[in-house]
Amino acid sequence: MNFLQMVSEITNKSGVNENDVKRVLESLTSTLGECYAKDEPLVWPQIGTFHVRHVPARKGPAGRSSTNAYVSGHSVYCFQASSAMKAEVSAIRNKQSETSE
Repeated sequence: MNFLQMVSEITNKSGVNENDVKRVLESLTSTLGECYAKDEPLVWPQIGTFHVRHVPARKGPAGRSSTNAYVSGHSVYCFQASSAMKAEVSAIRNKQSETSE
């Protein structure tokens, strides 16, 4: 699902107009970016937790040669689904499997 499809889906389910939904989703994206920049987790109980994981610098293999190369440290942007989200996905999948039988 892309951004416009999500906007349409939320508009249909909530009755909120399309421009308001776009503004809310854009502000959510902005807020998430700010949290990532501050290394703060964004915890949304019904959805999950967005957080930054730091991978330290290390020495690693340099292709096919037997020498080692320096691999710089970096940040990985992560998402961990909440138990409520996992339960919702399971319920939807179970419902879909029942209708396909």
